[in-house]
Amino acid sequence: MKPSHPDYWSDRGNRLASGMTWSGSLFYEAIPETERIALHQLCASCLMADGHGPLEAAPHARLGARRGDRQAVGILREAAAACGAAMPQTAADLLRDAFEGLPEADPLRPAVGEAYADFLAQAQRGADAIAVVDALLSQPHSAEFDARLQALAARALWLMGLPDDMAAAEAALAEGDMLGDQATLVLARQALGEIARNEGRHLAAYEHFHELRTLVGASYLAEEIAALQFIDRFDEADALLLEASRSAEDQPGADLPSLVCAQLWRDFKLGRFDEAVADAQTLLRVGNEIGNYVHRLDAHVVMSTIAVVHGDLRLARELLARAEDEVAADDPVQVPGLLLARARIAAAEGDFGAGLQLLKPLGPGHPCGMTRRCS
Repeated sequence: MKPSHPDYWSDRGNRLASGMTWSGSLFYEAIPETERIALHQLCASCLMADGHGPLEAAPHARLGARRGDRQAVGILREAAAACGAAMPQTAADLLRDAFEGLPEADPLRPAVGEAYADFLAQAQRGADAIAVVDALLSQPHSAEFDARLQALAARALWLMGLPDDMAAAEAALAEGDMLGDQATLVLARQALGEIARNEGRHLAAYEHFHELRTLVGASYLAEEIAALQFIDRFDEADALLLEASRSAEDQPGADLPSLVCAQLWRDFKLGRFDEAVADAQTLLRVGNEIGNYVHRLDAHVVMSTIAVVHGDLRLARELLARAEDEVAADDPVQVPGLLLARARIAAAEGDFGAGLQLLKPLGPGHPCGMTRRCS
């Protein structure tokens, strides 16, 4: 293969990244570290120049980014932006190298850190997101930037099960409104909407997500639809769902999993169980195809509940076990939904005492709170 061929650099770069060159790993280890980084950077640059895109170049750019190379940082930022909507965990991992490699005084660090914290929050890594926000807040920044960080912190604090500390989102919203900063307003509204939804305050959630739609268009349409469903305004939800479905057909990048999830909850709450099971299966399939797993619990819990209704407790337990395998034991977002599903199965088996014990953590004032899935 000729050096001018794009796959030459891709193949060589992959070999370099794994320590497997033509002369073996000993040759690779003998190369001075600075030259190794330069070779990887060359691979990244060639991949980008030949149209392979930032995601393919990212494995080679990471070494340079860890040492503050701005070109490498730029590649990782592009790669994170390209995959963040479907794979926030991957985007966060890419930006970690960029963020940790930049000196505190580097003017790129605040923007990289903000995006890093945002993807961490989307990936439900609340404690890590708070650590990044704290590191950024330790340096002086503009009032607008600090307000956005406070809104990010509010989302992360909810993920950590610390609702009493979430007044930051209200403060960020007020500050963003005063400053007329749309980015701050959007982030604060999103945080407050998610907080309200997961505390079972669906009217407040609807108001926040509706306001988001007026600010930024259809990006939060699926969340607004779900909130309408939970306040029993199905006609309005159906009209928006139809609008969103048409938009998704015209825009390949539309948030399909969120829309399918909204359809799932609509069919379930209206007792259209066959349609709901089909929705759930579609949600799992689409999520697997694009690497978006945030709605998997919705799919499994709905199918488990429908199995209980049909009297198939074996299937209900099997579906719930799949969900439990994917949820951390201390996850404040997901665990309440699992508890309710377990309680349904216990009640269907005639063990009402066990069902009541499972439901106790979902009562008012308990740290678990009340999620939208429990409503």
